Amino acid sequence: MPEHIVKRVRGFTPDLYLSLSFQTMVKFNVKRGSKIQCVIKNILDDQGNVKKNLNKQIICDVSKRDGRFYLPSDLISEMNIIGVDYLEVILEKLIYSDNKEIDFYPGELVKDDVIIF
Repeated sequence: MPEHIVKRVRGFTPDLYLSLSFQTMVKFNVKRGSKIQCVIKNILDDQGNVKKNLNKQIICDVSKRDGRFYLPSDLISEMNIIGVDYLEVILEKLIYSDNKEIDFYPGELVKDDVIIF
């Protein structure tokens, strides 16, 4: 089973990212060069209201700093995501640089909802 997060997008276009919890980062040994397969469920405003319902599966890069995963730039421009939006995301798999895949929290659903509205 996956990990469910709701977090504010950070950074500036086109380098928008989300951060993993420290616990997840350490438990799964997330390093630069890895990729995260996830589903973006919804884009939320700062009040928690759904702006767009996406249900779109994407692959994000962990490219600049461990624990930060960067949204694909084509998705950012297509959905007009900005640095004040919140995303509801289901983290499914971690893909290491050697292409080995591991499921996030197999057998359970973990919620890491960091919501600051």
